[in-house]
Amino acid sequence: MANEYIRLKQHDELGIIAITKHAFELITIYTIEDDEDVEIVTSKFTRPVNVRINNNKLYVTVDVAVQYGKNVNAVIERLQERIVQSIQDMTEYQSSTVNINVTGVVF
Repeated sequence: MANEYIRLKQHDELGIIAITKHAFELITIYTIEDDEDVEIVTSKFTRPVNVRINNNKLYVTVDVAVQYGKNVNAVIERLQERIVQSIQDMTEYQSSTVNINVTGVVF
């Protein structure tokens, strides 16, 4: 089973510094909510943001809908870069993979 946290630094005397996957989920949600060209797609059966940690590596999968008339590729590439940059800025963690599923269009 995958860990529920990422170890950032390990100190022998003081312990370890770790961030839970829920913190990464919140960073991702806030980054998406800040973008006016996309919306998070919610469902009763799945979570809109799925964060998985395996071997101290972070994998984020997001379901979004893109605003009608926007260039989907440009919007998604920009959003991926913003999510990775937000995670790096807030946690100093650099090894993350962000997958974005476009599941609809917002009119």
